Amino acid sequence: MGIIHELTEQLYSGERPYDSAQRKWIDDGFMRTNLMPELVESVLTETGATFWLELGSMIGGSAIVTANVVKRLGTDTGIVCMDPFCGDVNMWSWEHNDRAKGNWRLLRLQDCRPTVFDRFLANVTEAGHQDIILPVTVTSLVGMKLLSRLLDEKRIARAPDVIYLDSAHEPDETFLELASAWRLLPRGGMLLGDDWRWEAVRNDVLKFARDITQNASLVGRLRDRHPQAVMESNVLLFNHLDAAGRETAQWALTKPV
Repeated sequence: MGIIHELTEQLYSGERPYDSAQRKWIDDGFMRTNLMPELVESVLTETGATFWLELGSMIGGSAIVTANVVKRLGTDTGIVCMDPFCGDVNMWSWEHNDRAKGNWRLLRLQDCRPTVFDRFLANVTEAGHQDIILPVTVTSLVGMKLLSRLLDEKRIARAPDVIYLDSAHEPDETFLELASAWRLLPRGGMLLGDDWRWEAVRNDVLKFARDITQNASLVGRLRDRHPQAVMESNVLLFNHLDAAGRETAQWALTKPV
């Protein structure tokens, strides 16, 4: 597995992050993800991606969905998950009340620290995908700058073909991530993400999309595969219902060849 082997050597000196995974952290709670397997299949097929970069992974739901499709298709795709695994504003704000009520908790603090990374490792191991999913505990912006440096120094062979963005959810944060991701993405690559119904995300994606040109050929092929897909102000949207029956959408930006 090209990129997985390269980054394991370059970042971890060959040590495997899953060696510390413990079954006690397998999480039977918030494993739901809005990422549609059929969309992953279309993106993998149409881009021929061998390097899928996920920014914002939490406890592994979307990465596991992606890995399931990779193995079903038999593609040679490595999935790199960059996340500080420490939660966002809402998760920290909600933790106390959820704990007091005995509800499932996003952070599940222990010794005053989130256990998100422990649960990610356990969930990916339980799913049997530790061979093609590699976690890197950095923020999205640090992670993308790191990949750019490794590329410049010829320590890795290629940039990500697909970047799945599900990280920042505060106003202007997503815009910064989009700009950095677009620079990192090679020609013909694809940038997609979740939480279109989240106002801060939607506004930043729309603002960024005003100044780019989409890959008309790739957009056309994806729309052929997904007749429900629509263009909204230069953003390709894949509308569907989530597990609770609510309208949601993944969004996509495609880089011209």
